[in-house]
Amino acid sequence: MSSSTADVAASTVAESTTLMFRYMPRKFVVKDMLKQLEWHVSRTHIDFVYVPWQRDAANNKGYAFVNFVDAQSAQAAFTSMQGTVWHSDPRMREIRIVPAAVQG
Repeated sequence: MSSSTADVAASTVAESTTLMFRYMPRKFVVKDMLKQLEWHVSRTHIDFVYVPWQRDAANNKGYAFVNFVDAQSAQAAFTSMQGTVWHSDPRMREIRIVPAAVQG
């Protein structure tokens, strides 16, 4: 991600409470996502976590939505996690975070 793209994403995130986390390991469940988040922000700052699953497969769709209690908590998660590696991911994929199209 170029620095200008990262700057735009960061400024947009500053106004967001719901973020989409991309390139998530396919075996992650909500518990795994919460564990990943708790290394960066307190669980008390998280309202809701949604990990959509494939209908006919035993894996998720590779992304998750997280709603935070306020924009400052979302910004803290973005700043701390964007571009880092998913824990326990053998493929060592980087976390990519964007504001969700629907907020709240």
